Amino acid sequence: MHVQPGFYYERLSVPGVCVFIDGLHHDTSSAVEHDKAVRNELENRGYRVIAIHHDRPLADQVSEHTDVFGVSN
Repeated sequence: MHVQPGFYYERLSVPGVCVFIDGLHHDTSSAVEHDKAVRNELENRGYRVIAIHHDRPLADQVSEHTDVFGVSN
């Protein structure tokens, strides 16, 4: 399977962080299954996966990952 994260952040000596931006088209059942499969594979390979979903406020989601995005409240 091929996948392209929206953003990729490198980490020292370990696989990086893949950030996916999920719009409306990620809500279909086929997309949900595909996303789950490829993201699980990335995690199994040591990557950290973050999904930013359209149905939640961006600030809330970013604040859950301050170690990656470098922001604080």
